Amino acid sequence: MKWLISGMLVLSSTVVQAATFKYEAYIAGIKVGHATIHVDWNEDSYEVSGSAHTDGLVDTFGSWHTRFTATGKFVAGIAQLIEYRYIEKGDHKHRDVTVRDGELRVIKNGKDRGLRPAFPGVDVLTALYIAPRCIPEQQLHSGRHFYLLKRVGQDSDVCRYEVTDDDGDSYRADIVYGERENLTVPLSITLSGLLTGRLVLVEGER
Repeated sequence: MKWLISGMLVLSSTVVQAATFKYEAYIAGIKVGHATIHVDWNEDSYEVSGSAHTDGLVDTFGSWHTRFTATGKFVAGIAQLIEYRYIEKGDHKHRDVTVRDGELRVIKNGKDRGLRPAFPGVDVLTALYIAPRCIPEQQLHSGRHFYLLKRVGQDSDVCRYEVTDDDGDSYRADIVYGERENLTVPLSITLSGLLTGRLVLVEGER
């Protein structure tokens, strides 16, 4: 009986919760692709994974597909990344990107480009799905690229940012968060520059 009670207590403290979110992507109002995000978490750890790919008219100019994952742990309630990785495939390229232990590794078309220091800040998957914050300034990275976000204006419904990337390009990012499946997740992300791109949540399910 003691071992049964002990086992039940252990299981109850590490219950995994999971949710799936589906998005559609648009550029200049034209649908160009979609993405699926899976989030698994408990009080000790988390994993955000999924895939995205082009569809519709965009595929006539060249298809693109990516799979991605971010795994991490919670230390005193704060998310800490263990590994961030994505694999993307296009018509003429294959790229495997990994961030782990503060180092970035990129393998492009089978050629390993070696290790180099990873960008500072939080990976985009952890930032958007595990530790979403609408703060005055934050640093994010997508493995190969770095983004400095500075909040502009005051809006209780939208996180409005001026974004500058590692190439020095600037554009506007508007992120609308909402509660879904016991998580705070992006309901929409709008990027405004030369063209307007938008990612919209179309489905969330357990």
